Amino acid sequence: MDRRRIIRAIREVAKKLGRAPSRGEFAERTGISKYFVCKWFRGWTEAVQTAGLEPSALNAKIEDGALLEEWGRVVRESGGMLPRHEFRKRAKYNPLTLAKRFGGWTAVAQAFRKFARGKGEWADVVAMLPEYVRSVGRGACFVTSEEEDPEREKRKADSSASGCGRPQPEGRNDNPGQRAGVKPARHAHTGSRQDAGGTKKSWAGVGRRRKWYAARGDRATYGNPTPCRWLRHEPVNEQGVVLLFGMLAKELGYVIETVGTGFPDCEAKRQVGPGRWQQVRIEFEYESKNFREHGHRADGCDVIVCWRHNWKECPKEMEVVELAAEKLEMGG
Repeated sequence: MDRRRIIRAIREVAKKLGRAPSRGEFAERTGISKYFVCKWFRGWTEAVQTAGLEPSALNAKIEDGALLEEWGRVVRESGGMLPRHEFRKRAKYNPLTLAKRFGGWTAVAQAFRKFARGKGEWADVVAMLPEYVRSVGRGACFVTSEEEDPEREKRKADSSASGCGRPQPEGRNDNPGQRAGVKPARHAHTGSRQDAGGTKKSWAGVGRRRKWYAARGDRATYGNPTPCRWLRHEPVNEQGVVLLFGMLAKELGYVIETVGTGFPDCEAKRQVGPGRWQQVRIEFEYESKNFREHGHRADGCDVIVCWRHNWKECPKEMEVVELAAEKLEMGG
């Protein structure tokens, strides 16, 4: 695969399309991967210009307003907000583009509220959006900030009146000190208490266990700690999966050829016999079900590398590498 062959292939595809192809169209029609293009050119735009063509407008950056207008149009026609895989079927823009631009798919609704403020033509769409934040399992509704929750004060008052929402049965007291007729003295700065004999004890494990602490919006969020010396926390997003796979590639039996942002994300080789290797196409996902939600074609990829495998309907021919299940020592 040399420079002249790539230029010739670009011109042939452009002749069929009647315009310069996008990088994805070129790879799909010729089978020439972006690895070889980047080997001879600094980027796709330079390759197209070298072929004597004007780069396709499909590669131009889409303005925020255009993305939000398309999101609003789909919400209006659908009568409400849609999950990403449904939005992709009805919109002309990839939902992944909106998620990256506005800080996540659940944040698009809030970005649209700000965009539509003072614009009467979008009043009907704004009226379809939920009015307050409410956590649901690990995720959240497509909502505005917690400060705009109209029922927040009422819930707080009800919670205080009922003892944090958990009224105790009559005659029941979970505090061991109070059951003995002694009110423990808690020290706010030391996190300790004193029993009847004046002995200081730790608060760890005393009373009901708290499920979660409130997250701070101005701080980074980490995964669970790991014993690994080179990676202190488990991945919490797709970028973490890419990094971890790069660290584990040798132990997993892969040699990485190239990594990019298009589909599929990675090209690699792995040994299939004595002195024999084959190329495989890899797509990185934080959870395997994201492959379906992103609208990827199953025939365009050989292996899904993810942190957690939770796609029950995954095609049998699709291989999944679940990094969370790999018990590998990485310099721990």
